Amino acid sequence: MELSDSALRNLVQEAARLDSDFFLIDTSAGISQSVTSLALAAGEVLIVTTPEPTALTDAYALVKVLLRRNPALRLHLVVNRVRSPREGTQVMNNLQQVVQQFLGASLNFLGYIPEDNTVRSAVLKQEPLLHFAPQSLAARQVRAIAGRLIGESSINSVGGFSAFISRLRFLLH
Repeated sequence: MELSDSALRNLVQEAARLDSDFFLIDTSAGISQSVTSLALAAGEVLIVTTPEPTALTDAYALVKVLLRRNPALRLHLVVNRVRSPREGTQVMNNLQQVVQQFLGASLNFLGYIPEDNTVRSAVLKQEPLLHFAPQSLAARQVRAIAGRLIGESSINSVGGFSAFISRLRFLLH
């Protein structure tokens, strides 16, 4: 779903009222004006993909568009719904190799999240995974990835949340 200009402006106004260090936006797969505007306004972008070929193609296309518009953008990658740690690492290595070869850039691999039936159960109960099954493998990986992201972001801060809002406002006008 593409956000209209007015909806995007409303999002910016509401977000500007928040007192936050992080602002996560779950966008749809693929490339749209809304996705690229939000991503380019950020100092860092977390791309989540799965091992499926179409998802990897979408992830690569997004990386390509973002880096063409802002070569300095820090890109993080998480591979979701992997069947094994080996699959997560293999997917990352393959995507990293293609990004390096064709775009001359690199991705910061934050980790993988395993395929886990407790995720489906949490969704069906409409309860956050970390509350529903905090000791599940998927929940433990989510916490580990969040810890890595927080550590990376605090080291490489690009102006924080207020800078994100300023860049987003600039892109919208």
